[in-house]
Amino acid sequence: MVLIGGKNNSASTNFSTIGGGDTNQIINSSEYSSILGGQKNTIQKSKFSSIVGGGGNYVDSFSDYSSLVAGLSNVVTESALAILGSGKNNTISNSQGGFLGAGTSNSILNGANSNIVGGVENQVAVTAASIVGGTANTISSTGKHSFIGGGYKNSTTSK
Repeated sequence: MVLIGGKNNSASTNFSTIGGGDTNQIINSSEYSSILGGQKNTIQKSKFSSIVGGGGNYVDSFSDYSSLVAGLSNVVTESALAILGSGKNNTISNSQGGFLGAGTSNSILNGANSNIVGGVENQVAVTAASIVGGTANTISSTGKHSFIGGGYKNSTTSK
């Protein structure tokens, strides 16, 4: 465990590092993980994971090898190999290999290898699907391998 600068930071797992920031923590079997700066960021139960800056971000529960880069109140949970770029109130959950670039209130749920590049309130809930941007677009659990380029309140289903 290595703590470099900052205040109120806590690392209680082997081979973890916190570099600066305030009230960041790496806990509960999160070996080889790191937090660089930011405030109130947490990594728990996720090995080889990282958070770089931002505030109130979480990498949680078996999200090994995942990264969250900046933003506010973003969550990666039960999603190994996931990347969440930035933004606010975005979530990747139960989505191995998920990628969420940025935006606000976007979510990838049960969507292994799915992605949302940006936008607002977009949701992917299936494997191997993509939303590039827009607002309130949805790829539901029946829309496997679907794509939405953008727009407003678009949705896909497959037969």
